Amino acid sequence: MKICHTLLAILVARWARCGDGDGKGALKGAEKQNPPELPKPEEPVNPFLDKEVKQKNNSYDDFEILYKAQDSSSTPENTTAPASAQSNGGSTAATLDLANPNLSILRVFNIRIKGIPARLYLVTRKIGTNVFVRQIMSNGKNVWFGGNGKSCLYCIAFFKEEIDMVATMIKEAYKIYKDLRENGTNGWQLSTENNDTKIGVLKTITGEVVRFSIDTSLVKNEKCS
Repeated sequence: MKICHTLLAILVARWARCGDGDGKGALKGAEKQNPPELPKPEEPVNPFLDKEVKQKNNSYDDFEILYKAQDSSSTPENTTAPASAQSNGGSTAATLDLANPNLSILRVFNIRIKGIPARLYLVTRKIGTNVFVRQIMSNGKNVWFGGNGKSCLYCIAFFKEEIDMVATMIKEAYKIYKDLRENGTNGWQLSTENNDTKIGVLKTITGEVVRFSIDTSLVKNEKCS
C-alpha cells in the first residue's frame, strides 16, 4: 500500500512540473505543435512607378515630375510618326527622335521652365515593359546613346529657336542619374560647366516663376498645352 502511495506521489509531482503549476507547460507544448503564423512580407515596390522626381541643384533641375505608367493620349500636334525600334533578345531598343517621337511609348508635354521654352518626353512603355529607349536623335544627329546597359526614363529639350540643350534622366542597372547635353559646333556633347549661364541664355520670359507639378496619370494637365 505504501508503495502505491509512493508511486502516486511521484506521478503527481512529475505532472506538476510538466504543467509548471499554471498550465504554461501544456501551452508551450501546444505552441511547438502549432507555431503561430509569421506575418507575410510586404510586397516589393516598383521604384519607377508612382515616384516623384525632384531635382533642385541648378536651373535646368528646377522641375518636379510625378512619374507613373499610363497612356499617351496628351501630345502635341506635331508628334505623329513613330520612331524606330529594334528587337533584341526579348527586349526592344527604341530610338527617340525629338522631332518625331513614338507615341506608343511616350507622352510629350510642351512646358516652360524658369521662362525657358521646353518639351518633356516621358517614357511610359505602354506597349510593353520590355521596351527601352536606348538612343536620342535630333535632326539626324545623335544626342545621346545608352547602348545595352543604359535607358532613358525621360528627357527635357530646351530650345529658343531650335533645340539647344537636352537634360536626360538615365537608368543604369540600379543607378538613376541625369546629364545635360548641348548642341555645339562639333555636334551634341556633354555639358559639364557653366550650365546655369547656358540655360539662362535660352530664357524668353522674364518675371516671377510659378512652380507646379505634372501628374502624368491624368489625361489632361491644366498647366500643359
